[in-house]
Amino acid sequence: MTKPDKRIKRYVDELSPTNSSQRKAIAIQYNVEADEAPRIVAAGHGELADKILELAETHQIVLFEDPSLSDLMSKLEINKSIPLALFPLVAEVLAIVYKLDSMAKKRQVIKNKKKKKQTSE
Repeated sequence: MTKPDKRIKRYVDELSPTNSSQRKAIAIQYNVEADEAPRIVAAGHGELADKILELAETHQIVLFEDPSLSDLMSKLEINKSIPLALFPLVAEVLAIVYKLDSMAKKRQVIKNKKKKKQTSE
């Protein structure tokens, strides 16, 4: 059994404590069918980072805490594709998120089957 990745967070409260003015948040998006590469759709520090994180939490988007990666990505332009040099790092994040999404969907299917079975009895 693999160990859970400690960089993955569900809630803002789980993030490492930092001074709010030093906090950074980067939101990436990748649509396999429409995008050539992942791109940054939002970035900010301080209050803006807190708003980005709150929105992510509200929409149940996984938080991935990696200060080094956020430092690198915070220097990039919004709505621009991720540079080739960062692909391996971003691919790792996207693979983890994809796996979590897939697991959540499987759990939901199982949950729905149990509900359906209970209502038919």
